[in-house]
Amino acid sequence: MTKSLIKHKRTIILCILLLIAFFFRIYNLNWDQGHFLHPDERLYVNISNISLPSSLQQFFHVDSPLNPKMFYYGSFPLYLYKLVTIIFPFSSFLITSRLLSALFSFFTIPLIYLIGKKIHSSKLGILSSIVFAFSAGSIQHAHFNTTESMLVFFVSLATYWSILYAHTKKMLLLVFLAVLTGLSYATKVTGLTFALIPALALFFHSVKENRYKQLLAHALLFIVITLITGVIAAPYQIIANDQFLSEQRYMQSVTYGKDKPPFVIIYEGTIPYLYPIIHILPYTFGFLVLPLAIVGVGFLIRNLKKHPFYLFILLYPLLYFLWSGMWFAKFSRYYMLLFPFLSLWAAYALLQFSKKMQFVFLSIIVLQGVLFMSVYLSPNTRIFASEWIYQNIPKGTTLAGEHWDDNLPLPRARYGDTNEYKIVQLQSYDTEDAGKIEKMSATISESEYLILSSRRVYASILKNKKIYPYTANMYEQLFSEKLGYQLVQSFTSYPYVFSDNSADESFQSYDHPPVLIFKNIRHYSADSLYKEMLRDL
Repeated sequence: MTKSLIKHKRTIILCILLLIAFFFRIYNLNWDQGHFLHPDERLYVNISNISLPSSLQQFFHVDSPLNPKMFYYGSFPLYLYKLVTIIFPFSSFLITSRLLSALFSFFTIPLIYLIGKKIHSSKLGILSSIVFAFSAGSIQHAHFNTTESMLVFFVSLATYWSILYAHTKKMLLLVFLAVLTGLSYATKVTGLTFALIPALALFFHSVKENRYKQLLAHALLFIVITLITGVIAAPYQIIANDQFLSEQRYMQSVTYGKDKPPFVIIYEGTIPYLYPIIHILPYTFGFLVLPLAIVGVGFLIRNLKKHPFYLFILLYPLLYFLWSGMWFAKFSRYYMLLFPFLSLWAAYALLQFSKKMQFVFLSIIVLQGVLFMSVYLSPNTRIFASEWIYQNIPKGTTLAGEHWDDNLPLPRARYGDTNEYKIVQLQSYDTEDAGKIEKMSATISESEYLILSSRRVYASILKNKKIYPYTANMYEQLFSEKLGYQLVQSFTSYPYVFSDNSADESFQSYDHPPVLIFKNIRHYSADSLYKEMLRDL
């Protein structure tokens, strides 16, 4: 086969791949029908009513209408989402921002191809872009307006431009890299770590030619442009510095486990490094492709002396995992930054196999991505469950849910219906004592149904029986139907046919949580429930 024919064939494969990947990322962006079922998306939606200040003086004031007054995420995505919503007012802020997230994820695919082609071959580029395109995590986060898709695009672009800069030494590329790093910081503070990649390019550039003074000058230029870009793209991180630092300190304390609000209790006792390898990356990146990536990184390190530019796809992800893998909080989104590099590692491993085996492996990789798409081919489980409730449970019925989770049914006011159910909550995360169980007994006794809208709360309680002995016993009694309740309906959407309840909760709870509906069959008194919950304790 001639070189031109091979090139033509790979171009066709890449075009077909991009068409499929585009469809997978934009299909059913309204997957939650406007109910804001991803809690982090609500952060941007809640502050999306920003507007331009009326004067320069107002711009520099902390009460400026342009100040998002939320710094858990960066301001740049908010400003971008808002600007596009104003220019193209065809849909809601939520759908527009999800569309932009999908586009960032989509444009990451050709970038990964270019990285693979630049450091090795176009075949590596094709294989790695296929791996990334069909990874469940990249498809999933393309449907969320959070910062992950944008950051993955930025880290991929930083890697590609850094490789080009190390090859060509063009100053304009260094300027672009500095602007990109500033935008990454303005997207999320973690984005500042991307500076390590152009720093590597500067090192390659200067050490090769013994130009250390030039290295210092270029490094200073890079830092200045990065800082200026970061300030322009997220000005209120400086203007409202006290709030910014306060929120960043809080998030760091949660990440490292110094503060443990209820939404991270599920990570109590989890093993650093092993938890993401066992409970996150197989589900989000791939059951087969993760071992391939681990094998691939070994091959890359072994050949590093012969091909030093492999360092561009090794240094940052290895250091990042060394850092993030030890965090107390281990949300699945934290490991999305590894995906472009894992894809390249896995593709490098695939190159070691015959064409027949490559086809078999790629078929399995593509199948996992196709299976995950089932999540968006049917209504969200909470929406399904809500419809069942409206159709089968009379209005006015008392329904118990859990605090720190979404109560069901979801409101249908936009359809002309009103939620006439009496909603009560189990305060599962309250201080563990007999008084708490007494309140929970009364809530369970007076309710006709108990609805668990995900495993977010009960899974974290059952994993921490030493912290929540009474409440854990209550859930065990509920599931064994000793509280007079019977499971009457369950709504699940397991993308891989088998249950993914062993995956990290944050992979499951936003777009395909299992919903369990229990009905009060025996109507035990609060006193008898109290005694039952304390049995064997």
